[in-house]
Amino acid sequence: MEHRMFWTFVLCLSLVSVGLGQTPAPPTATAAIHGSGTTNTVPKFTGPRNVGNSAIVDSNGAVSVSESVAATIDSAPGQALVGANTTTLGDTGLDAIDRASIFGVHGSTFSPAGIAVFGENSASAGDPVGVLGRTQSGDRGIGVRGQAFSSIGGGIGVLGEALSPAGIAVYGNNGAASGDPVGVAGVTSSTDRGIGVRGGAAASTGTGIGVLGEAISPNGAAGVFNAIGGGDILVGIGFNAFTAFRVNANGNVFASAYNVGGADFAESLAVAGDRMRYRPGDILVIDATGVSRVKLADSPYSSLVAGIYSSKPGLLASSHKMNDPDFAKEVPLAVVGVVPCKVTAENGPINAGDLLVSSSTPDTR
Repeated sequence: MEHRMFWTFVLCLSLVSVGLGQTPAPPTATAAIHGSGTTNTVPKFTGPRNVGNSAIVDSNGAVSVSESVAATIDSAPGQALVGANTTTLGDTGLDAIDRASIFGVHGSTFSPAGIAVFGENSASAGDPVGVLGRTQSGDRGIGVRGQAFSSIGGGIGVLGEALSPAGIAVYGNNGAASGDPVGVAGVTSSTDRGIGVRGGAAASTGTGIGVLGEAISPNGAAGVFNAIGGGDILVGIGFNAFTAFRVNANGNVFASAYNVGGADFAESLAVAGDRMRYRPGDILVIDATGVSRVKLADSPYSSLVAGIYSSKPGLLASSHKMNDPDFAKEVPLAVVGVVPCKVTAENGPINAGDLLVSSSTPDTR
């Protein structure tokens, strides 16, 4: 007998109870958004269901904003606004920034009175900072750089202003304890009277100072001028733009006159024995056992008297350079001028016009 089997498939549907006289509610429709905008402009809601242009525009990956940008954060530490360009590419030449166009933050304004980037810290205590530039590069990294590209006019790369009587317009600080650290460096590449650093006192009265250098260390220097190329070390410009004085690369001074606080011309000479034994006003005689050397007078009526230890020479000549260690071992011998000296009245009162010679009275000090 042949048997046949039949499979019955039943499609089961979910059922929902509907009350008498009711019809099922249609599915909720999404509210339509209306509006229009400009290509590449980030939209913003101008109403509950309307959109339009915002102030943010995307142009080939660069985002520009046509309105003020306000970034606020209530966090310590925290960063309200951060701009970063993480590329490791680009020219590493000294002036590559002029052409690389790789920026973390770029501020631009076309107004003559506009400010491209403005940093403000309104804190009244602590050590508030308006703008901080930092670099970790070991190869001439630049924390903050200001440039004035115009080839005409009076462009200013960096301008610092302080209205407080005790304020500082520009302050450079290099905290390195070794090497050759620089707080502020000014450089110019102009061949037509370029100025690396310029200080000016604009007030027509008072005691304004154009440039002030201070050194606290006993071995420090308040100002150093280095004529590496062989030009003048220092030039002083007087009224009507004439050269009042100058010092050339060899240390030669050119000036109209010298007004000094000393009273004589002296020559620096080596001494016999310990220099600390010599005092201003001492009678010095030629040391016959040395060359170009003097010593304290030690016999009466000596014919070897060379002169007197000058107490305050107006001009001091020496065969040594100023930084030569031998210069510090010498004493100033008065050659011309009025010089105080030690005397004794062992032969009676000294009168004007008396001839003075070495005495037999030793200096007991």
